[in-house]
Amino acid sequence: STPKPSSAASDVYKRQFNAKERALTFIALDPTLPSALGVSAMGLLKHADYVAGTTDALDAVRNSASGTELELTGRNTEEILSRLGRDTRAGLWAVVCTIGSPSESNPELLKAAERHCDKVVILKAAQ
Repeated sequence: STPKPSSAASDVYKRQFNAKERALTFIALDPTLPSALGVSAMGLLKHADYVAGTTDALDAVRNSASGTELELTGRNTEEILSRLGRDTRAGLWAVVCTIGSPSESNPELLKAAERHCDKVVILKAAQ
């Protein structure tokens, strides 16, 4: 039988979710259509314990996310990423949604994540 086109993306999600070492996963939303999500992104959002992002990013993924929302305001970045770092080390799953690639749209946020979290993964929302 022929595998479904989404099976590769689904495999990526399964590997990340089942990994013993939890990572803080950034989901880079498409700036032109932020609510467009692939299988892996939807799976991560559905099972994440925490979903962080700006108001616009959270609005775009709210229908797919089931975890506790943490709004990033710019003033609370260090506090939230410190918490997400502790919680991922404790085995919880955390996702940060950004409009566009975090390395381009918000390099300070990405650097803060790298300071506080043992492992940071960036996933394109279409995956």
